[in-house]
Amino acid sequence: MHLIKGYVGTGIFSMGDAMKNAGLIFGPITTFFIGMICLHCCHLLVNAAYKLQKHYKLDKAPDYANTAKLSFALAIPNFPAGPFIAKLTVNVFLIMAQIGFCCCYLVFISWNIRELLRVYKYPMDIHWTIVITIIPIWLTCLIRTLKCLSYLSIVANCTLLVSIIIVLYYALSQPTSECPVGLTIPGIPQFAIFFGQSIFAFEGIGLVLILYNEMDQRKEFYETYGVLNMGLNMVTVTYIIFGAVTYLQFGNDIQETVTLNLNTKEYLGQIVLLLISLGVSFSFSLQLYVAVSITFPKILFWLGPFRYPTLIEFWYRTALVITIFIMAEVIPRLQLLLSFVGSFLSVALIAIFPAMIDLTASYVFSELTLYIVLKDFLIIIFGFVATMAGTYESLVLLAKEI
Repeated sequence: MHLIKGYVGTGIFSMGDAMKNAGLIFGPITTFFIGMICLHCCHLLVNAAYKLQKHYKLDKAPDYANTAKLSFALAIPNFPAGPFIAKLTVNVFLIMAQIGFCCCYLVFISWNIRELLRVYKYPMDIHWTIVITIIPIWLTCLIRTLKCLSYLSIVANCTLLVSIIIVLYYALSQPTSECPVGLTIPGIPQFAIFFGQSIFAFEGIGLVLILYNEMDQRKEFYETYGVLNMGLNMVTVTYIIFGAVTYLQFGNDIQETVTLNLNTKEYLGQIVLLLISLGVSFSFSLQLYVAVSITFPKILFWLGPFRYPTLIEFWYRTALVITIFIMAEVIPRLQLLLSFVGSFLSVALIAIFPAMIDLTASYVFSELTLYIVLKDFLIIIFGFVATMAGTYESLVLLAKEI
Protein backbone atom coordinates (compact mmCIF):
# COMPACT_ATOMS: atom_id res chain seq x y z
CA MET A 1 0.00 0.00 0.00
CA HIS A 2 2.82 2.43 0.87
CA LEU A 3 4.45 1.68 -2.49
CA ILE A 4 1.25 2.47 -4.39
CA LYS A 5 0.74 5.69 -2.39
CA GLY A 6 4.33 6.69 -3.16
CA TYR A 7 3.86 6.27 -6.91
CA VAL A 8 0.29 7.44 -7.50
CA GLY A 9 0.26 11.23 -7.27
CA THR A 10 -0.75 14.29 -9.26
CA GLY A 11 0.73 12.79 -12.42
CA ILE A 12 -2.28 10.50 -12.74
CA PHE A 13 -4.57 13.47 -13.46
CA SER A 14 -2.46 14.33 -16.52
CA MET A 15 -2.45 10.81 -17.96
CA GLY A 16 -5.45 11.59 -20.18
CA ASP A 17 -3.54 14.52 -21.69
CA ALA A 18 -0.54 12.22 -22.06
CA MET A 19 -2.69 9.73 -24.01
CA LYS A 20 -3.73 12.57 -26.32
CA ASN A 21 -0.06 13.22 -27.08
CA ALA A 22 0.62 9.55 -27.89
CA GLY A 23 -2.66 8.29 -29.32
CA LEU A 24 -5.01 5.70 -27.88
CA ILE A 25 -3.02 2.81 -29.39
CA PHE A 26 0.56 3.76 -28.62
CA GLY A 27 -0.24 5.56 -25.35
CA PRO A 28 -1.27 2.50 -23.29
CA ILE A 29 1.39 0.29 -24.92
CA THR A 30 4.18 2.77 -24.21
CA THR A 31 2.91 3.39 -20.67
CA PHE A 32 3.06 -0.36 -20.03
CA PHE A 33 6.60 -0.44 -21.48
CA ILE A 34 7.69 2.46 -19.23
CA GLY A 35 6.15 0.73 -16.21
CA MET A 36 8.06 -2.48 -16.91
CA ILE A 37 11.36 -0.61 -17.34
CA CYS A 38 10.69 1.20 -14.07
CA LEU A 39 9.93 -2.10 -12.32
CA HIS A 40 13.05 -3.78 -13.70
CA CYS A 41 15.28 -0.87 -12.66
CA CYS A 42 13.78 -0.95 -9.15
CA HIS A 43 14.84 -4.60 -8.96
CA LEU A 44 18.34 -3.66 -10.14
CA LEU A 45 18.62 -1.06 -7.38
CA VAL A 46 17.30 -3.35 -4.63
CA ASN A 47 19.55 -6.20 -5.78
CA ALA A 48 22.65 -3.99 -5.73
CA ALA A 49 21.76 -2.55 -2.31
CA TYR A 50 21.22 -6.07 -0.92
CA LYS A 51 24.63 -7.26 -2.14
CA LEU A 52 26.37 -4.17 -0.76
CA GLN A 53 24.60 -4.61 2.57
CA LYS A 54 25.96 -8.17 2.83
CA HIS A 55 29.44 -7.16 1.66
CA TYR A 56 29.81 -4.29 4.14
CA LYS A 57 27.86 -6.15 6.88
CA LEU A 58 25.41 -3.27 7.30
CA ASP A 59 22.31 -3.42 9.53
CA LYS A 60 20.13 -2.28 6.64
CA ALA A 61 20.44 -1.68 2.93
CA PRO A 62 22.06 1.63 1.92
CA ASP A 63 19.84 4.33 0.46
CA TYR A 64 19.86 5.26 -3.24
CA ALA A 65 22.80 7.69 -3.11
CA ASN A 66 24.92 5.48 -0.84
CA THR A 67 24.23 2.45 -3.04
CA ALA A 68 25.78 4.40 -5.92
CA LYS A 69 28.69 5.50 -3.72
CA LEU A 70 29.51 2.05 -2.32
CA SER A 71 29.23 0.25 -5.67
CA PHE A 72 31.59 2.73 -7.33
CA ALA A 73 33.96 2.56 -4.34
CA LEU A 74 34.40 -1.17 -4.94
CA ALA A 75 34.50 -0.89 -8.74
CA ILE A 76 37.12 1.89 -8.97
CA PRO A 77 39.20 1.77 -5.75
CA ASN A 78 42.05 3.73 -7.37
CA PHE A 79 39.81 6.73 -8.06
CA PRO A 80 38.76 8.08 -4.62
CA ALA A 81 36.71 10.92 -6.11
CA GLY A 82 34.52 8.48 -8.07
CA PRO A 83 32.30 7.36 -5.15
CA PHE A 84 31.88 10.96 -3.97
CA ILE A 85 30.87 12.08 -7.47
CA ALA A 86 28.42 9.16 -7.78
CA LYS A 87 26.71 9.98 -4.47
CA LEU A 88 26.69 13.71 -5.18
CA THR A 89 25.18 13.20 -8.64
CA VAL A 90 22.33 11.02 -7.34
CA ASN A 91 21.61 13.42 -4.48
CA VAL A 92 21.62 16.46 -6.79
CA PHE A 93 19.15 14.77 -9.14
CA LEU A 94 16.96 13.70 -6.20
CA ILE A 95 16.91 17.24 -4.80
CA MET A 96 16.27 18.83 -8.19
CA ALA A 97 13.47 16.33 -8.78
CA GLN A 98 11.86 17.24 -5.44
CA ILE A 99 12.04 20.95 -6.33
CA GLY A 100 10.62 20.16 -9.78
CA PHE A 101 7.75 18.20 -8.24
CA CYS A 102 6.96 21.12 -5.94
CA CYS A 103 6.90 23.49 -8.91
CA CYS A 104 4.49 21.20 -10.76
CA TYR A 105 2.35 20.89 -7.63
CA LEU A 106 2.12 24.68 -7.28
CA VAL A 107 1.02 25.12 -10.89
CA PHE A 108 -1.43 22.21 -10.56
CA ILE A 109 -3.03 23.69 -7.42
CA SER A 110 -3.16 27.19 -8.93
CA TRP A 111 -5.05 26.08 -12.05
CA ASN A 112 -7.60 24.24 -9.90
CA ILE A 113 -8.03 27.22 -7.55
CA ARG A 114 -8.38 29.52 -10.56
CA GLU A 115 -11.18 27.32 -11.90
CA LEU A 116 -12.95 27.41 -8.53
CA LEU A 117 -12.69 31.20 -8.39
CA ARG A 118 -14.08 31.44 -11.92
CA VAL A 119 -17.14 29.41 -10.90
CA TYR A 120 -17.90 31.88 -8.12
CA LYS A 121 -17.53 34.90 -10.41
CA TYR A 122 -14.00 35.84 -9.35
CA PRO A 123 -12.02 35.41 -12.58
CA MET A 124 -8.30 35.78 -11.96
CA ASP A 125 -5.14 35.59 -14.02
CA ILE A 126 -3.10 32.43 -13.37
CA HIS A 127 -0.10 34.49 -12.20
CA TRP A 128 -2.13 36.18 -9.46
CA THR A 129 -3.62 32.81 -8.52
CA ILE A 130 -0.10 31.47 -7.98
CA VAL A 131 0.64 34.45 -5.70
CA ILE A 132 -2.44 33.69 -3.58
CA THR A 133 -1.75 29.94 -3.54
CA ILE A 134 1.88 30.13 -2.45
CA ILE A 135 1.15 31.92 0.86
CA PRO A 136 -0.67 29.08 2.71
CA ILE A 137 1.70 26.55 1.12
CA TRP A 138 4.68 28.51 2.46
CA LEU A 139 3.20 28.33 5.98
CA THR A 140 2.89 24.51 5.81
CA CYS A 141 6.49 24.32 4.58
CA LEU A 142 7.67 25.89 7.85
CA ILE A 143 6.60 22.74 9.75
CA ARG A 144 9.88 21.10 10.79
CA THR A 145 8.72 17.89 12.51
CA LEU A 146 8.02 14.77 10.48
CA LYS A 147 5.35 13.66 12.97
CA CYS A 148 3.20 16.70 12.17
CA LEU A 149 3.81 16.23 8.46
CA SER A 150 2.73 12.59 8.71
CA TYR A 151 -0.79 13.77 9.66
CA LEU A 152 -0.82 16.01 6.60
CA SER A 153 0.30 13.00 4.55
CA ILE A 154 -2.74 11.01 5.71
CA VAL A 155 -5.05 13.86 4.67
CA ALA A 156 -3.25 14.17 1.31
CA ASN A 157 -3.59 10.44 0.61
CA CYS A 158 -7.29 10.41 1.50
CA THR A 159 -8.11 13.43 -0.65
CA LEU A 160 -6.14 11.96 -3.57
CA LEU A 161 -7.98 8.63 -3.36
CA VAL A 162 -11.41 10.28 -3.13
CA SER A 163 -10.59 12.60 -6.04
CA ILE A 164 -9.46 9.71 -8.28
CA ILE A 165 -12.66 7.78 -7.52
CA ILE A 166 -14.88 10.80 -8.22
CA VAL A 167 -13.10 11.61 -11.51
CA LEU A 168 -13.45 7.99 -12.68
CA TYR A 169 -17.11 7.96 -11.65
CA TYR A 170 -17.68 11.20 -13.54
CA ALA A 171 -15.86 9.95 -16.65
CA LEU A 172 -17.76 6.64 -16.72
CA SER A 173 -21.22 8.02 -15.89
CA GLN A 174 -21.35 11.04 -18.22
CA PRO A 175 -22.11 10.89 -21.97
CA THR A 176 -18.94 10.60 -24.02
CA SER A 177 -17.69 13.82 -25.58
CA GLU A 178 -18.30 14.27 -29.31
CA CYS A 179 -14.73 15.53 -29.68
CA PRO A 180 -12.71 12.88 -31.58
CA VAL A 181 -9.84 10.91 -30.09
CA GLY A 182 -6.55 10.17 -31.82
CA LEU A 183 -5.53 6.55 -32.28
CA THR A 184 -1.97 7.07 -33.48
CA ILE A 185 0.91 9.37 -32.52
CA PRO A 186 0.13 12.96 -33.64
CA GLY A 187 3.84 13.65 -34.15
CA ILE A 188 7.31 13.14 -32.69
CA PRO A 189 7.24 16.37 -30.61
CA GLN A 190 3.94 15.36 -29.00
CA PHE A 191 5.22 11.85 -28.32
CA ALA A 192 8.32 13.27 -26.62
CA ILE A 193 6.04 15.37 -24.40
CA PHE A 194 3.97 12.25 -23.64
CA PHE A 195 7.08 10.36 -22.60
CA GLY A 196 8.09 13.07 -20.13
CA GLN A 197 4.58 13.21 -18.67
CA SER A 198 4.47 9.43 -18.21
CA ILE A 199 7.94 9.19 -16.68
CA PHE A 200 7.00 11.96 -14.23
CA ALA A 201 4.02 9.90 -13.11
CA PHE A 202 6.25 6.86 -12.45
CA GLU A 203 8.90 8.71 -10.42
CA GLY A 204 9.01 7.09 -6.99
CA ILE A 205 12.18 5.04 -7.07
CA GLY A 206 13.68 6.96 -4.15
CA LEU A 207 11.01 5.37 -1.94
CA VAL A 208 11.83 1.78 -2.92
CA LEU A 209 14.85 1.17 -0.67
CA ILE A 210 13.17 2.96 2.25
CA LEU A 211 10.21 0.57 2.05
CA TYR A 212 12.55 -2.39 1.56
CA ASN A 213 14.36 -1.57 4.81
CA GLU A 214 11.08 -1.20 6.71
CA MET A 215 9.91 -4.74 5.88
CA ASP A 216 10.38 -7.53 8.43
CA GLN A 217 10.53 -10.21 5.72
CA ARG A 218 12.56 -8.40 3.07
CA LYS A 219 12.52 -11.31 0.66
CA GLU A 220 8.78 -10.74 0.25
CA PHE A 221 9.56 -7.32 -1.18
CA TYR A 222 11.31 -8.45 -4.38
CA GLU A 223 10.10 -12.02 -4.99
CA THR A 224 7.91 -12.91 -7.99
CA TYR A 225 4.59 -12.19 -6.27
CA GLY A 226 6.09 -9.75 -3.81
CA VAL A 227 5.32 -6.17 -2.89
CA LEU A 228 7.41 -4.56 -5.64
CA ASN A 229 6.02 -6.58 -8.56
CA MET A 230 2.40 -6.49 -7.44
CA GLY A 231 2.51 -2.83 -6.43
CA LEU A 232 4.10 -1.46 -9.60
CA ASN A 233 1.95 -3.63 -11.84
CA MET A 234 -1.14 -2.24 -10.11
CA VAL A 235 0.21 1.31 -10.54
CA THR A 236 0.86 0.71 -14.25
CA VAL A 237 -2.61 -0.73 -14.86
CA THR A 238 -4.19 2.15 -12.91
CA TYR A 239 -2.37 4.75 -15.02
CA ILE A 240 -3.35 3.05 -18.27
CA ILE A 241 -7.02 2.69 -17.31
CA PHE A 242 -7.31 6.20 -15.86
CA GLY A 243 -5.56 7.79 -18.84
CA ALA A 244 -7.54 5.84 -21.45
CA VAL A 245 -10.92 6.34 -19.75
CA THR A 246 -10.49 10.09 -19.25
CA TYR A 247 -9.18 10.58 -22.80
CA LEU A 248 -12.07 8.58 -24.26
CA GLN A 249 -14.52 10.64 -22.21
CA PHE A 250 -13.23 14.10 -23.11
CA GLY A 251 -11.43 13.41 -26.40
CA ASN A 252 -9.01 16.01 -27.71
CA ASP A 253 -10.73 18.60 -25.49
CA ILE A 254 -9.01 17.07 -22.46
CA GLN A 255 -7.08 19.63 -20.41
CA GLU A 256 -3.55 19.41 -19.01
CA THR A 257 -5.14 18.11 -15.82
CA VAL A 258 -8.46 16.29 -16.16
CA THR A 259 -9.84 18.09 -13.10
CA LEU A 260 -10.32 21.15 -15.34
CA ASN A 261 -12.68 19.11 -17.56
CA LEU A 262 -15.12 18.42 -14.74
CA ASN A 263 -18.47 20.17 -14.68
CA THR A 264 -17.80 22.80 -12.03
CA LYS A 265 -21.43 23.93 -12.10
CA GLU A 266 -22.11 20.77 -10.11
CA TYR A 267 -21.03 20.54 -6.49
CA LEU A 268 -19.26 17.24 -7.16
CA GLY A 269 -16.85 18.89 -9.57
CA GLN A 270 -16.19 21.72 -7.12
CA ILE A 271 -15.54 19.23 -4.32
CA VAL A 272 -12.89 17.48 -6.43
CA LEU A 273 -11.11 20.76 -7.18
CA LEU A 274 -11.12 21.71 -3.50
CA LEU A 275 -10.06 18.28 -2.24
CA ILE A 276 -7.24 17.79 -4.70
CA SER A 277 -5.93 21.32 -4.13
CA LEU A 278 -5.86 20.72 -0.37
CA GLY A 279 -4.21 17.31 -0.68
CA VAL A 280 -1.53 18.40 -3.14
CA SER A 281 -0.67 21.45 -1.02
CA PHE A 282 0.15 19.07 1.84
CA SER A 283 2.17 16.87 -0.53
CA PHE A 284 4.14 20.00 -1.48
CA SER A 285 5.37 20.44 2.10
CA LEU A 286 6.33 16.76 2.28
CA GLN A 287 8.37 16.96 -0.93
CA LEU A 288 10.12 20.09 0.32
CA TYR A 289 10.87 18.34 3.62
CA VAL A 290 12.81 15.67 1.71
CA ALA A 291 14.89 18.30 -0.10
CA VAL A 292 15.59 20.18 3.15
CA SER A 293 16.50 16.99 5.04
CA ILE A 294 19.18 16.22 2.44
CA THR A 295 20.61 19.70 1.93
CA PHE A 296 20.30 21.62 5.21
CA PRO A 297 22.62 19.32 7.25
CA LYS A 298 25.25 19.94 4.56
CA ILE A 299 24.78 23.69 4.96
CA LEU A 300 25.23 23.36 8.73
CA PHE A 301 28.38 21.28 8.18
CA TRP A 302 29.97 23.55 5.57
CA LEU A 303 28.91 26.99 6.82
CA GLY A 304 28.06 26.41 10.50
CA PRO A 305 27.86 26.41 13.36
CA PHE A 306 25.20 29.10 13.47
CA ARG A 307 24.08 30.95 16.55
CA TYR A 308 20.43 30.54 15.57
CA PRO A 309 20.20 27.39 13.37
CA THR A 310 16.38 27.31 13.56
CA LEU A 311 16.19 30.84 12.17
CA ILE A 312 18.65 29.92 9.40
CA GLU A 313 16.49 26.92 8.50
CA PHE A 314 13.42 29.16 8.42
CA TRP A 315 15.06 31.46 5.88
CA TYR A 316 16.42 28.50 3.92
CA ARG A 317 12.96 26.95 3.61
CA THR A 318 11.54 30.35 2.64
CA ALA A 319 14.24 30.79 -0.02
CA LEU A 320 13.36 27.39 -1.52
CA VAL A 321 9.65 28.28 -1.60
CA ILE A 322 10.43 31.63 -3.27
CA THR A 323 12.59 29.85 -5.87
CA ILE A 324 9.75 27.44 -6.66
CA PHE A 325 7.30 30.35 -6.78
CA ILE A 326 9.46 32.22 -9.33
CA MET A 327 9.78 29.10 -11.51
CA ALA A 328 6.01 28.60 -11.46
CA GLU A 329 5.37 32.27 -12.31
CA VAL A 330 7.74 32.10 -15.27
CA ILE A 331 6.29 28.83 -16.62
CA PRO A 332 2.68 28.29 -15.45
CA ARG A 333 2.10 25.45 -17.96
CA LEU A 334 1.56 22.13 -16.22
CA GLN A 335 2.00 19.93 -19.30
CA LEU A 336 5.40 21.40 -20.16
CA LEU A 337 6.63 21.38 -16.56
CA LEU A 338 5.66 17.72 -16.13
CA SER A 339 7.37 16.81 -19.37
CA PHE A 340 10.55 18.76 -18.58
CA VAL A 341 10.92 17.39 -15.04
CA GLY A 342 10.11 13.88 -16.24
CA SER A 343 12.53 13.96 -19.18
CA PHE A 344 15.43 15.86 -17.63
CA LEU A 345 15.41 14.45 -14.08
CA SER A 346 13.15 11.42 -13.68
CA VAL A 347 14.59 9.37 -16.57
CA ALA A 348 18.04 9.48 -14.96
CA LEU A 349 16.71 8.44 -11.55
CA ILE A 350 14.39 5.74 -12.90
CA ALA A 351 16.55 4.16 -15.62
CA ILE A 352 20.07 5.51 -16.21
CA PHE A 353 21.46 5.46 -12.66
CA PRO A 354 20.05 2.02 -11.67
CA ALA A 355 21.49 0.48 -14.86
CA MET A 356 24.91 2.03 -14.16
CA ILE A 357 24.79 0.82 -10.54
CA ASP A 358 23.86 -2.68 -11.74
CA LEU A 359 26.82 -2.72 -14.13
CA THR A 360 29.29 -1.73 -11.41
CA ALA A 361 27.79 -4.09 -8.80
CA SER A 362 27.77 -7.02 -11.25
CA TYR A 363 31.40 -6.29 -12.11
CA VAL A 364 32.45 -6.06 -8.44
CA PHE A 365 30.74 -9.30 -7.43
CA SER A 366 31.95 -11.20 -10.54
CA GLU A 367 28.45 -11.60 -11.96
CA LEU A 368 28.93 -9.59 -15.14
CA THR A 369 27.70 -11.40 -18.25
CA LEU A 370 27.18 -10.39 -21.87
CA TYR A 371 23.43 -10.34 -21.27
CA ILE A 372 23.76 -7.90 -18.34
CA VAL A 373 26.13 -5.65 -20.30
CA LEU A 374 23.86 -5.50 -23.36
CA LYS A 375 20.68 -5.08 -21.29
CA ASP A 376 22.05 -2.32 -19.08
CA PHE A 377 23.67 -0.47 -21.98
CA LEU A 378 20.37 -0.59 -23.89
CA ILE A 379 18.59 0.89 -20.86
CA ILE A 380 21.25 3.61 -20.53
CA ILE A 381 21.11 4.46 -24.26
CA PHE A 382 17.31 4.45 -24.16
CA GLY A 383 17.45 6.76 -21.14
CA PHE A 384 19.85 9.22 -22.77
CA VAL A 385 17.84 9.35 -26.02
CA ALA A 386 14.58 9.83 -24.10
CA THR A 387 16.18 12.52 -21.92
CA MET A 388 17.56 14.48 -24.87
CA ALA A 389 14.40 14.22 -26.99
CA GLY A 390 11.96 15.01 -24.18
CA THR A 391 14.08 17.80 -22.72
CA TYR A 392 14.64 19.40 -26.13
CA GLU A 393 10.95 19.41 -27.06
CA SER A 394 9.97 20.67 -23.61
CA LEU A 395 12.51 23.51 -23.75
CA VAL A 396 11.41 24.51 -27.26
CA LEU A 397 7.79 24.79 -26.13
CA LEU A 398 8.78 26.45 -22.84
CA ALA A 399 10.79 29.06 -24.76
CA LYS A 400 7.69 29.88 -26.81
CA GLU A 401 5.68 30.31 -23.61
CA ILE A 402 8.24 32.67 -22.08
